[in-house]
Amino acid sequence: MAYTYKAVDPESGIKWCVRAVFLGDSYGLGDCLTYGDREDINRWVGTMERDDNPLIEFYDMDSSVAKIRADDDEIIKERGQFVSRYYLDTLNKTDWSQSSGLNLDGGVDRWSVSGEFMVKAMDAVNIETDYAKRVTSKETEDA
Repeated sequence: MAYTYKAVDPESGIKWCVRAVFLGDSYGLGDCLTYGDREDINRWVGTMERDDNPLIEFYDMDSSVAKIRADDDEIIKERGQFVSRYYLDTLNKTDWSQSSGLNLDGGVDRWSVSGEFMVKAMDAVNIETDYAKRVTSKETEDA
């Protein structure tokens, strides 16, 4: 089941929803896709390093679109306006405490999150997904 972390970025004051999507969870426009479907895997051949690599989605909960569409769309009401999606492995390759943050969309100035926000969000996601434990145990098994 998908996990959500909601918090305000202390640098920008924007409220964000960060959502971890696991195999079998719905995602995409209107949640019309299922992560891990054979079609999904074929479309992204070679990008899934492991079968337990969740997708991490970022939603702007304060955007004007989210405010306008919230009454008509339950997903937008719950999460906000979709901005970007990454694999958890990709985000875990950066030491966010040493970073100025992450630009989620170069075309929209407000769609960046601070390093401080990313530290807290990634801590929450990694604890919820038990990701660090699984990586450690897999590395131990391979040794």
